[in-house]
Amino acid sequence: GQLGTIPKVINVGVGTQTLTNSTASDQDFTSLYTLPANSLFTNKVYRITLGFEYIAGTSTVTMQIYLKLGSTKVFANTTSNWTDTLTKGFSGTFLIFGRAAAGAAANTTTIPIMITDVSSIRSVLNTVNQPVALATNGTLAITPGVVFSGTGSTESIELQTWIVEELN
Repeated sequence: GQLGTIPKVINVGVGTQTLTNSTASDQDFTSLYTLPANSLFTNKVYRITLGFEYIAGTSTVTMQIYLKLGSTKVFANTTSNWTDTLTKGFSGTFLIFGRAAAGAAANTTTIPIMITDVSSIRSVLNTVNQPVALATNGTLAITPGVVFSGTGSTESIELQTWIVEELN
């Protein structure tokens, strides 16, 4: 494909899907959009912005937010333990770069522009080693999610808004 110069919104939404710490394993939100995977070629860039609300219970567990393309995690933040009994809104923005010609296993790099842990006002780092090889000869669902370190159903996170943009 050709590289263009005008970013375009390819998906936007508002929602109220909530996940709780009822399990200590990966919990995916509903997929936001499915990319034609062959659109992730060298120097192609997508931007994904997510808006969340987090409600901490009386005995917080740690939480890790992640982003998947297809079934592969391309971003996972450092775990956070947020202050008890507070409600917090925050956002995360991610750039996804194509690094090779689309094919059976093409490299991509996902860079968080910023995701803020508002309990300590610090930027959160990507713990997934980059680049990540993805099958770019099919389709890739964009799926955010969360994993809690424990259970109890006292913590919840709600995906409230999202936007997916094609930057070039």
